[in-house]
Amino acid sequence: MNLFHTIAHSDLALGSDAGSALDGAAEPFDLEALLKRLRSDAKSQLIVWAAPLQELIAISLMAGTKATKALDGVQARAEDVLKLYRQARRQVLILPADVSRLSSNEVSRAAASYFESRTRLVFKVGPEEAPEITPAFLLYRLAAGAAVDANPSLKRLDQELTASMAQLVTDPGVTKRDADTVLEILPDLLRSAPAAEILPAGVDEGPVGPLDSVRALVAELQSALLACQQELEWYHRLSTQKTGGLEQRRLERELAATRADRNGLRDRLAELEKQHALALEDAGQLRAALHETRSSTSWKLTAPLRKLRGSGVSSEARE
Repeated sequence: MNLFHTIAHSDLALGSDAGSALDGAAEPFDLEALLKRLRSDAKSQLIVWAAPLQELIAISLMAGTKATKALDGVQARAEDVLKLYRQARRQVLILPADVSRLSSNEVSRAAASYFESRTRLVFKVGPEEAPEITPAFLLYRLAAGAAVDANPSLKRLDQELTASMAQLVTDPGVTKRDADTVLEILPDLLRSAPAAEILPAGVDEGPVGPLDSVRALVAELQSALLACQQELEWYHRLSTQKTGGLEQRRLERELAATRADRNGLRDRLAELEKQHALALEDAGQLRAALHETRSSTSWKLTAPLRKLRGSGVSSEARE
C-alpha cells in the first residue's frame, strides 16, 4: 500500500500530527498529477484534507482575497477535488481538516479501515480537540455560509463535497463556544463603528444611515445565534437520556449523507447523459454532411483527379 496525502486549500490549517498520522508523503494539489499517480499504481491510496465550502471561502477572505475571486477560486478547487474523487473513488478518502487534530493513531486506523472495508467514517471532535477560532474568522464563515446558500452552483458543490468526505460530528460545546465568542464581540463592533452619514428617507420615515441596515442584520444574527444556543441546550438535555435515541439519530445522519451522495451522483449522471446525447447529435450531423458531400456532383467529377494525384480516399473511408 502506497499512502500519500494532499491538501485542498493551501491556507487550510491542519493539526501538528496530520502528516505523521498518515505515514505517507505530502503532495501539492495538482489534479492531473494526482490522477496520473493513482492510475499508474492501483495500490496507491490518497488522503485529501478538505473542508466545507464556507470554511474554504472564509480562509480565502481572511487571507485578503477579494470576495469574487475567493468564491471563484474555491468553486474551481471544489470541482477539482470532486473530479478526483469521482475518477478514483476506491483510492481516495476525503477527510475534514478538523479530523487532523484527533489522535494520530485514531486517524490512521480509521483510514486503514476505510480502504480495507469501505466503512463510512464518522469522527467526533470535542472542545479539547477543536481550536478556538478568532471572532473575525467566525464572522467571515457566517458570511461565506450565506453566500453558499444564495448560490445554487456553490450549494450543490458543497452538498456533494460534504457527502463525499468522512462525517464530522462537532460537539455542541464547540458550537456554543463559537456562538458565545461572536455574541461577546458584536456590541464592541457596533460601538466602535464610525458614525454614518445620514441619508434622506421616505416621507413617512425617519433618517436612515448606511449603518442601520448592518445593525438590523446584526440583530437578526444575534437572534439566530441565541436560538442556536437554545437548540444546543435542548440537544444537551436530550443527550443525557438513553443512548438508543442517539444511535438512531446517528444512523439518520448517515442515511441523509448517503442520500446526498446518491443525489449528487444522479445529477452527475444526468449531466453526462446530456453531454452524450449532444455528442450523438453532433456525430449524426457530421455524418449527414459527409454523405451530402460525397453524393454531390462535384465530388464525383473530381474523383478521377484525386486518384491521379494519389490522394484518393481509401475504400474503408468511402464506406
